[in-house]
Amino acid sequence: MRGEVLVTSQDKPVADADLLVFAVDDAVLTLGDWKLPNIGARFYPRNVFSVRTYEALHGYIESLAKLSLTQKGFVIGDGGEEVISNVKNVRKEFRTLAFWQGSLKTGADGRVKFEFVAPDNLTTYRIVAVGQTRMNQFGGDATQTVKISKPLLIDLALPRFLRQGDEVELRAVVRQNFADSDGVTTRCVTDSNVKLLGGDVTTQSAQRDAPTVFRFKAKVTDPNLAPTKVRFEAVSNSNKQMSDAVEITIPVQAPTIVRKESVATLFNGPQFDARRAMPEAWRHGRGQFTTTISTSPWLPQMSGLPVILKYPHGCFEQISTKLLGYSLLANVLAYLPDFQQRDAEYRATLERGLKQYADSILENGMLPYWPGGNTGNGFVTCQAFWSVHMSINAGLKPPSDLEQKLAGAAKKMVKGQLPASRFEKCFALFVLTQSNPNDDYKNESQELYLHRNEGSDEDRALLALALRHQNIMAREQQQLLREIDKPIKERAFNPATFTSMTRAEAMRTFAFHVISPPTWTKQRKQQARERLSKLMDDAGSLSTQENLWLLMAFTSIIGAETTPELHAAEPATAVVSKNGSSAAWVDRKMENDLVIKGLNQSALTFLMQAEYSTPEIDTDRVDRGFRIERVVKNLTDATRVGTPGAPLKLGDQLLITYRLNTRKLQNFVALEDALPAGVEVVNPNLALIGKFYQLPPPDPQDRLLGLSYSEMRDRSALLYFDTVDPGSGTYSILARATAAGTFRWPATQVAPMYDSRFSGLSPSSVCVISAD
Repeated sequence: MRGEVLVTSQDKPVADADLLVFAVDDAVLTLGDWKLPNIGARFYPRNVFSVRTYEALHGYIESLAKLSLTQKGFVIGDGGEEVISNVKNVRKEFRTLAFWQGSLKTGADGRVKFEFVAPDNLTTYRIVAVGQTRMNQFGGDATQTVKISKPLLIDLALPRFLRQGDEVELRAVVRQNFADSDGVTTRCVTDSNVKLLGGDVTTQSAQRDAPTVFRFKAKVTDPNLAPTKVRFEAVSNSNKQMSDAVEITIPVQAPTIVRKESVATLFNGPQFDARRAMPEAWRHGRGQFTTTISTSPWLPQMSGLPVILKYPHGCFEQISTKLLGYSLLANVLAYLPDFQQRDAEYRATLERGLKQYADSILENGMLPYWPGGNTGNGFVTCQAFWSVHMSINAGLKPPSDLEQKLAGAAKKMVKGQLPASRFEKCFALFVLTQSNPNDDYKNESQELYLHRNEGSDEDRALLALALRHQNIMAREQQQLLREIDKPIKERAFNPATFTSMTRAEAMRTFAFHVISPPTWTKQRKQQARERLSKLMDDAGSLSTQENLWLLMAFTSIIGAETTPELHAAEPATAVVSKNGSSAAWVDRKMENDLVIKGLNQSALTFLMQAEYSTPEIDTDRVDRGFRIERVVKNLTDATRVGTPGAPLKLGDQLLITYRLNTRKLQNFVALEDALPAGVEVVNPNLALIGKFYQLPPPDPQDRLLGLSYSEMRDRSALLYFDTVDPGSGTYSILARATAAGTFRWPATQVAPMYDSRFSGLSPSSVCVISAD
């Protein structure tokens, strides 16, 4: 593609003008209601009777991550050798952004030329030019479009993903514009992961500019869940030069819920047999496991840090906990071999979290619990400030002014200028005095100390630590610790403070070890270490807050204990930890043996972590304090229910209702429904889109749950409810049938994010969709 831009001012060509020229898929711009911005107004905003200073550096982007330049549709993959000799090339380079050049300059005639290789998208691209002259004049043009097409082309109509065992109709839509009518032969080529159930070649008559659908039935037959490649090749029967070929890669998922489990204990070297150490369920499952061997006896306890860094939910409490885990616990990371591999991934995730802070911070400097919320959360605001401050020390770069805004909100909370509970004030003081120990908070500290009886044991522990940070009120520090030096009281989870018995015990232990009163003897320290170790045995079932404070307390107690290096072993390790005391054999298949030899002839620890699915395809309902039902209603035709005798049809609108029942009040409840490959969620926020669709009236017998947050993903629907009252409640989402076949629909899961005692599973099912 070649083009030329002419820059003029008052009908005269402008030389040496700076230009940005780019080409973007016009469908994407139209979908986003994009318009060419007023460049001059952005650089020179009007200042009426005032003087203002503007800084644009906060918007400077040093580099663009590939993930931020997403492509339209699910058309990806790489090519292979041609199967049909007269097919000239396989289309596989699909890009939304076809061209970007930000350093063009006009010549003396005011013109500059550009060129680029068009990608394989058969679509319309809009050419946009934005310029600035040496006289600081700004202008732009986005009126020109270019259409890329072929006489014969293939459009894909495939699922976004597949599940093992699915029977799917692979569809290709062929169009031709070179003859009134012509025969077209189309071939479907799959790899060994997907088996065609019929012929791989078919011929149909195609009319000019009319879609002709070619269908090939296939079944997913890969228990290892490797991505599968599918390619279509189409050739005109009358003119062999008229051809097209497209290849994509489709992810393959498990047909059931994927389990994530770990086991760890001590053993004696010099040999370790992973299969013998596996739980029985692992040996019969399909998936991958990672084995870590260490000379440190604390390896199982340290596994809580990867758990923190991999928490799946997008609330700011969990984002800030991830940042704190990464920043505060660097000494733990030195023992974790696979962390080295994932460091770049972790840092990218954490930097996105910092960006989300900046996007969601409210005018008063507070952060809501969920991104995009409009109500500030005192606990989240304080922890976010703490995490931003510590992330800077860890080498991350938060957006400018973010730390100052969050610090300002925390100061206002301590001084009573923003509403805050006593716990939030103590937490804010703890964070502020840790990040800025030279600031004067003595008056606020004395006020909180005088009213300490109105608070909890966690309030006292945090206040004692804040006094320690300021190096003031030594006797009061000792008194606060004496007052909490008693058995932990039972308590229910508090959604305002995120407290629990486990976190309270960890927070109290941390305060005792940092302040180290006379009663903190060597014997008590050993008892505390053993107690924390026991609490940390099952990190996967603990909340973010419990894991964070347990790790902080535990690592402060063990301090800088050194461990010997792990001897070189066979088979050769994939990854060795930073301090050489641990080694990991990463992502091994469950069915493969792993016998590690040549280890130290001493006491060692192992940690095995697995992600696997069981051979049982069907999942029964499980009620552990929660009962969940999934009900599907066809809004297009109620007689089509998705069974073999009454299949859904392509395009059917579906109302998926989740009915939850619990006997007690639950907070911060997460619901995840792993979707079948042939169904796509339109939007989980039914209230927002209800005016665009004809929806049935709600059942007056149902109590509607209040949706707090949702995430749209290709393979699942994620719904979050801050409060679920006792009794029965429902929530519905709108979906549609988008692919034909017989698809596995795994169970729906529901669980509180901070209380692992409760959970529920719906029965799994099968969804049948017909193209006819």
